[in-house]
Amino acid sequence: MSSLPQDTVACSCPACGNLFAVKTSFLGRQVRCPVCSSIITAARDVKQPETVSKARQDKETTPSGPETEEEKHPRPPVSEYLPSPQKKTDVRNIPRSRKAPSAPERNTTKIRKRGERKEESPAIATAGTSALAQELPEYNSPSGGTAGEKRKTTWHIWLFISGLVLAVLGVFMFLRGNDLEAEDGKILNISEKFVDHEADFSTEADDAMMQALKEKAEQYQMAFRHRREEDREAESVARHITAAMNELALYCMAGSDEERLNHVISPAATRPKMAHWAKYAHYKDYLPHEPGKSSKNGDLLQIPVLMDDNTMRPAVFLYDHDSKKWKLDWEAWEGYSSLFPDELKEKRPSSPVPVRVTISMSSHYAAPFLEESAPESYRNSAYIAFTLEFPNGERLNAYVDRYSPLALELTKLLYNGAVRACISIHYPADLPGSQSVIIDRVEFPGWMSDTTRKLLPKNDRQY
Repeated sequence: MSSLPQDTVACSCPACGNLFAVKTSFLGRQVRCPVCSSIITAARDVKQPETVSKARQDKETTPSGPETEEEKHPRPPVSEYLPSPQKKTDVRNIPRSRKAPSAPERNTTKIRKRGERKEESPAIATAGTSALAQELPEYNSPSGGTAGEKRKTTWHIWLFISGLVLAVLGVFMFLRGNDLEAEDGKILNISEKFVDHEADFSTEADDAMMQALKEKAEQYQMAFRHRREEDREAESVARHITAAMNELALYCMAGSDEERLNHVISPAATRPKMAHWAKYAHYKDYLPHEPGKSSKNGDLLQIPVLMDDNTMRPAVFLYDHDSKKWKLDWEAWEGYSSLFPDELKEKRPSSPVPVRVTISMSSHYAAPFLEESAPESYRNSAYIAFTLEFPNGERLNAYVDRYSPLALELTKLLYNGAVRACISIHYPADLPGSQSVIIDRVEFPGWMSDTTRKLLPKNDRQY
């Protein structure tokens, strides 16, 4: 055995019998065996290294038969594998590309991986050789370590956060419960009449609750009864609408005035009006397609009718108890007027004349009717312009003093667009021309005749 490093002595492990080197300063202290990792007390070995080396040499030179495999490869001296003590290297800092030194081919022992402290480095040595053992570090209590300090600095923080979250949830649920109780108390306003927490009710509270429930039940019954009445009325109105639409279809398909008179109100009074109408207008060949939302008021039935030319025309019917049929209001259906556009232009009436027209707002101003007050404007006034369209499609320009009550009435009437109305108009006597008239008043909205219009309620005479 080659000489040991300076300031070291040989020491043997009683557990595995391995011989290793120990610094003289470690004698009498606990060290770890570099082979079996047993903890022993360092003591000087009674056998001297020279004696051990000499006995091994005698054994190698004694002829005892053929050479064994181990004898063919003699073990190298310990000095080749046991370097002098130096500062340990942390294996975690070694690059991956660096390869570990090759171990000897024979007499090697695999070292088990053991968890060690940062300040402790495992000793590596070959069995039966001397290696420098290191002193074990002093025992550190877990309570004084770094990990213990980290746990102390985190667990109480998480505990505080958890308690805070639970407190917030508790406050929210408490407030929410109060809101629900308040809402429940508003249902019948009897929450203040509870006797105690055991849900015992006073007689007064029971009576109030029963009274409220009875009122609620009566409301449901009234609503259900009203709904049933509406359903029955709708069923009855549907039957009348079908009969009235059949009469209208027969009127539209009639080929002469005599046939048409069988389906209109007051045939005797309507016959001369039909003859006058035939001079300037002609009947359209369109047929009714389907009814719109209808209304029935006693013997009066009003139906918006969609024609097969996609136009909507209001139809008014009056029930005839003699024939038990619905009769058409001819004047409202055809838009009859006592004077037609050609007659108006020819006669130029200076006094108000009623006409049935479709009236709408206009932006056309013909002289001398101007939009602003000026000397050039008629009677130095400002006007609002309207367009009057007759049932046959002819039109006239109509004007109203901008600051008159009639202008406000017409503006409200035409707020949603053009409407059918019966109005009174006249021609200014001091102005030439036949295309501009003055509106005197609105007789009534809609084209209904006097016979049917008087059957309407006062607030509903706008058809």
